[in-house]
Amino acid sequence: MSGSPIDRYLGKGAAQAGETDSKSLGFETAAEPPCRMLDLVYKDGDHEAVPYSYLVGARMKGGGTVELEFPDRIVTLRGRNLNAFYQHVLAQTAHRVTESDTGFDDERCLCWFESIVVEKRD
Repeated sequence: MSGSPIDRYLGKGAAQAGETDSKSLGFETAAEPPCRMLDLVYKDGDHEAVPYSYLVGARMKGGGTVELEFPDRIVTLRGRNLNAFYQHVLAQTAHRVTESDTGFDDERCLCWFESIVVEKRD
């Protein structure tokens, strides 16, 4: 595999070997699926990990919103070109997703996350 941005977008090449180009993808994948947790990285540098074992549903709305449903929370990710990320969530190979400031969006990123919102359930 060539390791080109398109190969990385399709989950081939370097991403399969556990290497990622997080600047162009906005998320990182694991070499050995399934991952146990998905690490959410916020703009302020805080991290929150959610366990895949509690993931009860996933939705993709258009190409710009992904909702992950857990018994105690709903995680909503908004951005651009999120299909590759959604496919990695379904396969439980997405390891980390990073929220980015809009000032860093050069519109060349294959997958970019504007916001990560976690809503707690009662």
